[in-house]
Amino acid sequence: MAYNHQRYDAAAQPLDEDSAWQPRGGVRETSDRRVHVKIGGIVLFAAAVVLFAIGHGKEGLDASVCYVGAALAAALGGLLFVIAGRRKAIAPEPPPAVEPAPAGMSEFSRITGVFFDPKKTFEDIAKRPTWIVPVVLMIIAALAVSMTMSQRIGWERIVRHGMEANSRVQQMTPEQREQALTLGVKIASIMGYAGIVLVPVIYVIMAAVLLVMASGILSAGVRFKQVFAVVCYASLTGLISSILTIVVMFLKNPDELDIQNPLAFFNPGAFMDPNSGSKFVYSLATSLDLFSFWAILLMAVGLKAAAGKKLTFGSALFAVVLPWAVYVLGKSAWAGFTS
Repeated sequence: MAYNHQRYDAAAQPLDEDSAWQPRGGVRETSDRRVHVKIGGIVLFAAAVVLFAIGHGKEGLDASVCYVGAALAAALGGLLFVIAGRRKAIAPEPPPAVEPAPAGMSEFSRITGVFFDPKKTFEDIAKRPTWIVPVVLMIIAALAVSMTMSQRIGWERIVRHGMEANSRVQQMTPEQREQALTLGVKIASIMGYAGIVLVPVIYVIMAAVLLVMASGILSAGVRFKQVFAVVCYASLTGLISSILTIVVMFLKNPDELDIQNPLAFFNPGAFMDPNSGSKFVYSLATSLDLFSFWAILLMAVGLKAAAGKKLTFGSALFAVVLPWAVYVLGKSAWAGFTS
């Protein structure tokens, strides 16, 4: 027990000034080395004194050699003392190795992943929400559709077809219809291009509504930036519908094309006459579109990825479908009211 007590006392003693800056395993070795360096410095100082004394008794070249040797010996001795007096700090331990975080998906991988691997893609989007690329792509797509519509069909034909399907316009005099046509062409030619800048505004409104549904009502804890990114990427289904719309405008006779429902073969509106029957039912039928359902499913997948375990897929789907259904019913009611 006494032996153990002595070992404990020795270990408890603070290290000396030199060893305090050294790793514990190399304290004694470093101290011995510094003592040897100091002894070498003392020897050089002594040699310098001896050489100076010898040179003092000489003349000419011999005296110069002795003085130069004494100066060199003194300089080397001083340098050894400086080296021996320096304390080497303990190098900090390297931090534990941290595995680098896996790199996120590129924008190209995200765009293709939305269509082919939406679950993985929206998980990456929820971690690093961005929106510029999909918004720019959708603006370009909308611009391409507007330009094709203007050149292939013409704004006057578009407005005229809309007026012919409106029962209230049919009650106007020819002069009133002509004035309405002129005004409608001016508005359509402006809004056909100016309305493109509203694309991000529409996405902001959609994201705000979904944020209220997901976080405000369902307590999913998602952030607006995440929801906005989900809306932007889920809307990339519009790239496919835009391309198909342009193709249809070139393939079909402009006089036979229903510009309000150019992709009629993707919704029940294909089996209805837009100029007869209930406008409410027709608008409702054209809203039950394959691309709309596709975007809804993608938004639900995105909300689920952003919320994690706080939200089930069924709840995420409900958060998207409910406001969409309200919008569709309101749009259809307005179509029936203004017909």
